[in-house]
Parts: sequence; C-alpha cells; structure tokens
Amino acid sequence: MPAAAFNAEKCLLKLALAPNAEHDQFGMPSAAQLDLINHYTVREHTAEETYTRQMFLAHNALDRDKEIISDELIVQLATTLPGKGLFVKHPNSWDGDSGPGEGRFYQASIVEMSFDQARAALKSPDLKWADESQTAKLLQASFYMVKSAAPEGLIEKIDAGIAGDVSISFGYAESVPVIEDNKTTARRLLGPGEAYEGSLVWLGAQPGARITKNHSRDQFKNPDKKTEEFLMPDNTELLDSLKADKTALSNQVTSLTDQLSAVKSVFSDIENTDFAAIKALSEHGQKYNDSLVDDVVSARRQLGMIDGDDKDAVAAAKALYASFTIEQLISESKTLAKALGDGDSSGNASDDPNHQQDETGLRQKGATLTEYGVK
Repeated sequence: MPAAAFNAEKCLLKLALAPNAEHDQFGMPSAAQLDLINHYTVREHTAEETYTRQMFLAHNALDRDKEIISDELIVQLATTLPGKGLFVKHPNSWDGDSGPGEGRFYQASIVEMSFDQARAALKSPDLKWADESQTAKLLQASFYMVKSAAPEGLIEKIDAGIAGDVSISFGYAESVPVIEDNKTTARRLLGPGEAYEGSLVWLGAQPGARITKNHSRDQFKNPDKKTEEFLMPDNTELLDSLKADKTALSNQVTSLTDQLSAVKSVFSDIENTDFAAIKALSEHGQKYNDSLVDDVVSARRQLGMIDGDDKDAVAAAKALYASFTIEQLISESKTLAKALGDGDSSGNASDDPNHQQDETGLRQKGATLTEYGVK
C-alpha cells in the first residue's frame, strides 16, 4: 500500500442502496449489473460481450505491512472505487505506468461480519484484528472486462483461481500507532482517503484479498448491521440538463449559421458592385444638387427675398437650401420661376428665346451667384 498522504477534500458521492445481484458462474452479468456497467461504457455493451466477477479487495484487519485500514477509511475507499480501473499490476510500480487497465470497477460495498466469518470468507485462518475492533469490515467490489479485449488466457486463469490475488492502491491522510500491551503493534491508516485502483498481483499486502466466487448476503447476514452499496451516482437529472443544453446550443449554432450565410451573401453582392460607377453617380448627383441650390438662391436674390445682398447673406441662404432634398429644391425652383414671370399660369416655361432654361425649369435672369463671388 502506498504511504503517500492524501490531503484533498473528500469527494462526496450519492449513495444508493441496490439489491444483491448474483454473479453468473460463467461471468456473464445480469441485467441489473449490465445497466451499471453501461454507465461507464462509450457505447452500450451486451451481456455476451462482457465478463464480470467480484473480489474482496480490502479489509480492516492487520495486513502484512503491519498496517490497519481504519473503519472510516475503508468506507471512503468503497465510495471512491466505482469507476476506477482494474490492472494486471499496479500502474505506479517501480517500472512506471503500465498503461490502461484491463477492467473497471462498477460496484463496491462494505460487508460487515464476525471475525470468524471473515477468516472463512478470506480463507485466512490466522487473520487478526486490533483489540478495539468490534467487527470485520470487508470491501467487496465488482469489476467488468471486455471478453474480446482481455489478455489471452486471463479470464480462464481468473476462473481457475490462478490469477486471483489482488491489491488496492489508495491515498490516506495520516497514520497513527496502534498501542496494545503498552507497545506499538501496528499503524492505523486514517482518512480522508480515496481508492486509486485495484490490481491483480502475485501477493497482496492484505491477506485474503482475492477474486472470489459469489457470496450471498445471507451467508454473512447480521440483523443488527446494514450493508451499503456504493454505486455510480444517479446523474439522470444532470444528463437531462446536459441534453437540454445541447439542444439549445444546437439551435444557436443553426441560427448563427443562417446569419453567417446571409452575411456572406451581402459580401458577395458587395464584391460584385461597381463602386466606381456608384462614386461617379454620387458625384454627379452632388453637382446637380449644388446647381439647384445656386439657382434657388439666385432667384430669391433677384426677387429681393434675401435679407441683404452681400457675400455673407448669400452664403447663409446657400447653407439653408443645402439642407433641402432634391425634390424640395426642384419644387422651390419652379415656384420662383413663376414669381419671376418666366412661366405661364400652368407652370410651363416661357418660350422666350433670350432666356436659357436648365433641366429644373428655372431660367437665369440678371446676375448669377458666381458674379458675386459665391461658388
């Protein structure tokens, strides 16, 4: 067991009570077990594809390292084991990371029983507990493997009891001495802690830690004790929320895609636009507008409708009419032309050949703005 301290806060999982699911003698999961297994798979697996067994992975008795897992810590190991990997050897061994596991734990429980029952279940008649221990607590765990991906012969060796010894890797907070008869007999490992993984090994630190045949709950039934199952948390509400978020995000992406297509269409139109022609038309329109302003101001001067006849008065009048629309300027020019007597009662221009008529219908009489130095 690793001696490194584990100082992180305890990860809280939702505990759920589950009925005992018997393990098939050939390792085929039941419907209930398969449902738990498929919580961890990327795609749904069938019972025929998977192989499952259970093991006693840890207990609260004295182990070969003269260490004892406290009752508090062993429960924390059970709560954090589901979802962790099963390896052929510890991935943190001296020769480094051994790569992905060969299986995964999907269920764990603390089975509480008498010391003699535990010795029988673990096939370890010499197993000892500290004096203050009241009952034996065994960490029972179920794992699954994919038949087609298992190393050659591993499943057969497990079923034959050849590959069966197991060991747990975990973190804990601290260890304290166990004092009996005024001397230290062991170290007690305290939580908070977390299970890291479980591995098939040649000999584990904890006597009796091995893959087992199915044990019925009735075999160790104690009416005064309860066995808790530690499973993957029920994330139904979370999954529903994530699905709703995914749908909303998909709709947003669709909307943004449509908007992007519209923008691309606009830019496509812009790319095909003859800006030189537009600029020329704009300049022509501005010149026409300026000429209308000049004509209107000139007519109003001739009619004496401008207060003063100096340069500033003409410039002020020109600035005023510069804010008019072309339609307003044309209308004003026609009205002023009538006032000057250059059109008949119907608004048609006179046929006087001495007067030059522009496209607005306004004739020029007398001095123009240019003569007064106003352009």
